[in-house]
Amino acid sequence: MTGKLIAVANRKGGVGKTTLSIALGQTFVSEHKSDVFLLDLDPQASASTALLGQTRYEQRVRDDKTLTALLKLPEAAELAGYIESQTNHVVHGIPHRAAINMAIIANDDSMWDLERQSFHKAAFYEVALRALIDYLRNKYDYVIADCPPGWTIASDLVLKEADFVLCPVVPDRFSVWGMGKFSAYIRQIRPTGADWRFVVTMRTNTNTARDQIASIYRDYAANMLYGQNTGEAAADLLIFDRTQKMIDGIGLRGQGNGILQALDRRFGPDQSQKLHRLANQIRRLLGQEVSRG
Repeated sequence: MTGKLIAVANRKGGVGKTTLSIALGQTFVSEHKSDVFLLDLDPQASASTALLGQTRYEQRVRDDKTLTALLKLPEAAELAGYIESQTNHVVHGIPHRAAINMAIIANDDSMWDLERQSFHKAAFYEVALRALIDYLRNKYDYVIADCPPGWTIASDLVLKEADFVLCPVVPDRFSVWGMGKFSAYIRQIRPTGADWRFVVTMRTNTNTARDQIASIYRDYAANMLYGQNTGEAAADLLIFDRTQKMIDGIGLRGQGNGILQALDRRFGPDQSQKLHRLANQIRRLLGQEVSRG
């Protein structure tokens, strides 16, 4: 089995990367019965904390069972045996749906130090990261990389290696301005242009969202995923029709057993249906069968 690596990336923060990574992973598991690994590349570790819960996450960091510790291994060949001891299989039961089992290795802010130390010897760091990705691709149907804002060695490599790049944006002028720069960079490193897309995740200002969404779909129509035309209602072109992200306030204080149940509860069946549609579009672009529903 060779799984698909999906990078969820945008150099701008606050656009819903972590929210979308978790929700998309949940959709692949529940709707497509897929094995999913969430690769948390952000040293802020929002995905790790949300899925594991604060107490469990802090224990993993104290025990040095983190992505940083794994990538510091001197030999890439050692990764396979070490990965399993670092991996957390997080099971969440969703009412009226299948249990969700997603795997993750906790990240933490020590990855910033690893990035700085690796800046002048990036090849060694990249060897370890490629070995990890290869291992995960051979074990999971999907590896979803939640990339940090800005530029890092790790996210840059993943953007080049990914089978598909998904760039979430929000309909505000700063996000729209950044789309041009991100497009130019992606076209430079991924010249085929067929394996990356933007997706509008959520509104930030209801007074200007409609105009900004129309502008996005007009200027970037060829590279938009999910809604296909501006004739659809503005709210129908948003994956998450809320002004705040799903991550906020969910699972961060407990044991992490509530975040995925909260997906349906917080966004309702309409958002779940949008995620189903989004997952099918990604699968179609990857040359995979789609599901009905």
